[in-house]
Amino acid sequence: MTGPRDPRTAPALAGWATQALCVGHDMHPDHPSRAAGLPTLAELTAIAVCKPCPVKTECLTAGWAEEHGIWGGTTPAQRRQALRAKARLNTRRRTA
Repeated sequence: MTGPRDPRTAPALAGWATQALCVGHDMHPDHPSRAAGLPTLAELTAIAVCKPCPVKTECLTAGWAEEHGIWGGTTPAQRRQALRAKARLNTRRRTA
């Protein structure tokens, strides 16, 4: 189950994706994070591939708004949580 825009699984890898340790691994586990935001075993397994990856930052940047899959060592729930926190911070800055 790979995303249509996933550069890590494209036939001709370009840029940072050529160095990604996840090439050939399933980074889109079938079971999404639980409601509490805790990663599933399948997600933890995929995240373990990311830990030593030399392009983890580039991967997270590319997948920041993706609704599925592990990107830069984060689950969709973790990315949503971070985006909400960023939005709250921006709102506070504008009202201060």
